[in-house]
Amino acid sequence: RNVDYQGLLDKLSRDPMAAGLAGGLLSGLLGGTLGSGKSSKLVKMGALAAVGGLAYKAWQDYQKKQAGAPIAAAAASPPLSAEGTVFLPRAEDHAGREALSLRILQAMIAAAKADGHIDPAESQQIFERIGTTELTAEEKAFLLDEMGRPLNIEKVVGNVGSPELAAEIYTASRLVIAEASPAETAYLQLVAARLALPAGMTTEIDRVVAEARK
Repeated sequence: RNVDYQGLLDKLSRDPMAAGLAGGLLSGLLGGTLGSGKSSKLVKMGALAAVGGLAYKAWQDYQKKQAGAPIAAAAASPPLSAEGTVFLPRAEDHAGREALSLRILQAMIAAAKADGHIDPAESQQIFERIGTTELTAEEKAFLLDEMGRPLNIEKVVGNVGSPELAAEIYTASRLVIAEASPAETAYLQLVAARLALPAGMTTEIDRVVAEARK
C-alpha cells in the first residue's frame, strides 16, 4: 500500500474535523485528549517530531535523575527538538521516518483499543468520520484496516531494536490514553514490561505527556 505514513500522522493531528480537540483528529478518533496549551505547539511541530521530542525530553530527564542532576521546572522545559537524534531521523532519511511513523501509528491505534470498549456502533462512527476526512483512499483504507483488526500486542512491541524506539512507542501509546481506565493502565504496564522500559523511564514519560496536556 502506497501510504505516506508521516504525512498521515500530520494530517490526523491537524484535521479540522476534530475542531475543539487541540490534539487533532487522531485524538478525536482514538480517544485521547490534549489540552489547549502546549498541545498546539506539538501540532505545529508535526506529529512525528512531537512524539520524538516528548520521548527525547523524558529520556534526557530520566538520565539526569539517574545521575542525580536536578530537573528543570515544567514551565522552562518544553519538548526538545529530537531532529537528528535516534528519536527522529533527519528529514533526508525518508525511509527511516516512514518506518518510525508506521510504528507510531500502529502503537496509537492499538492504545485506542486497549479499554476494549470500541463496540460495533463506535466502530461505525469512527469509520464514518474517517470517510469524511480529506485523506487519500489509500490512507483511509490503512486506517480502516488497522482499526478493524483485533488488538495485537505483538505488533506494537515486536522487533523493537533500541530502548529509544521503545520509549517512543510507549510515549505514543500514552498520548492516546489520557485518563487511563483499569484496562488501559494494565495495557500500558504490559507495553512497558514487554518493551523492557525501566519504571523510572515510564514515570518520566507519563510526566512529560501530562505536562504537554496542560
